[in-house]
Amino acid sequence: MYFEAIASHFCLLNFAVSAVLSIQSYRADSGMQGSLSKIALVLFILGASSASVALIAHGFSVGLPVYSARWLIMAVVLAWLAVAARIWLKIMSIFAWIAPFLTLIMLFQFFVPGPDGTRNGLEASHVFLAFHIAGATMGQILALMASLVSVMYLWQQRVLKKKLLTQLTSRVPALDLLEKIMVSSLWAGFLFLTAALMSGTVYFRWYFPGILGDFGDKIAWAVTVWLWYLAALLARNYFNMTVTRVAQMSLLGFVLLAMTFFGMSFYQTGS
Repeated sequence: MYFEAIASHFCLLNFAVSAVLSIQSYRADSGMQGSLSKIALVLFILGASSASVALIAHGFSVGLPVYSARWLIMAVVLAWLAVAARIWLKIMSIFAWIAPFLTLIMLFQFFVPGPDGTRNGLEASHVFLAFHIAGATMGQILALMASLVSVMYLWQQRVLKKKLLTQLTSRVPALDLLEKIMVSSLWAGFLFLTAALMSGTVYFRWYFPGILGDFGDKIAWAVTVWLWYLAALLARNYFNMTVTRVAQMSLLGFVLLAMTFFGMSFYQTGS
C-alpha cells in the first residue's frame, strides 16, 4: 500500500506539471516551445509509468477489491494511448488536453477508500496540510490580483473605445502591460490552486478519510473553479480568445473562487 501511495503521488504531480507545460508551450516562441514540449513529454511518460506501477502495486495489495482501482486503470489506459498518439501519430497538442483530465482522474482515485491515518504516519500529513493552506492562500491572492487587473483592463478598453482620453492619466498602465500582468497572475494562480487541490485531496483521503465526505460540496466546487481557470488558459492559448473575454472569465473565476472558500463555509455552518 505504501508503494502504491508513493507511485500515485508521483504520478499526480507529473501529470499536473505536464499539463501546465503543454498548455504554455503552445504560445511560446519556437525555441522555447520545443524545450517545453520535450519536458512535458518526459513528465507525461513518467506519470504514465508511475500510474502503471501504482496499478501493479494495487494488484498485489491484500484485501483491496478490483473496483477500487477503476480510476487508476482508466488513467493508465488513457495515458499510454496519449503517449502513442503523441509519438507515432504526431498529435503535438494532445497532452494539453489529456494531462489535465488525467490529473482529475488521479484525484478521483484518491477519493477511493485508503488506509487510515495511523498507517500512513500523521507526521507526513502535516506536510500536505501546509502545502494545501499555502497553495490555497496564494491562489486566492493571485486570483484577486488577476481580477483587479481585469477590471482595469476592461475599464481602460472601454474608455479608449469611447475615446474618453481625458479619463486616462500617465499613472494608468498600458493595455499590453495589463494583459501580461493578468495572464501571468492567472497562470501563477492556477498553479497554486492546482497545488492546493492536490495536497488537500491527498491530505484528507490518505490521512483522515473519515471526514472527507463532510467537505464533498466544497471539493466539488473547488474542482469546478479549477476547471474554469483551466478553460480560461486553454481559451487564450489554443483558441486565441480575445483578452477581453479572458478578463471577463477571470472576473467570473474569482467570484466562483470566493464562493468556494467563503460562501461554501457559511453554507456548511448554517446547515
